Amino acid sequence: MNEKLKNMSVEGRIKFTILCIEKYLSMKYPSKDWKPLFSVMEKLNNTYWDESLYSFTDIMPECIVKTSYRPDYDIFMELYNDTENDVSELLESLEMIVELFIYTSMYDFNNNESVKIIENIINKYFIENNISIPEL
Repeated sequence: MNEKLKNMSVEGRIKFTILCIEKYLSMKYPSKDWKPLFSVMEKLNNTYWDESLYSFTDIMPECIVKTSYRPDYDIFMELYNDTENDVSELLESLEMIVELFIYTSMYDFNNNESVKIIENIINKYFIENNISIPEL
């Protein structure tokens, strides 16, 4: 797994992380409609990272309480209601990966910090919970 992740492009690492989060949340909280969150996450790979990252961080659990001006505020507040800390941890991991690519000149390929973050997601959320990992 490690070698496949290391050889993956920047966009590939972000997309794979998004797929992991989508799969985990859908399995862990099947009664919730995650589409609004997934829609915002998908934009991270379809637009300029820095612009889409601002929209993404606005709707993260720890930030949404401060952004009541958003028209979708109630949707996200309800979505995060009755969830555990895993939602915040996963979204923070995605945020860190995107930030590594935005704010480093070498796209993180030399230190592979993003690979470590993705491996942590796989170990903590997939292997420990016997959930199959999305295809690479």
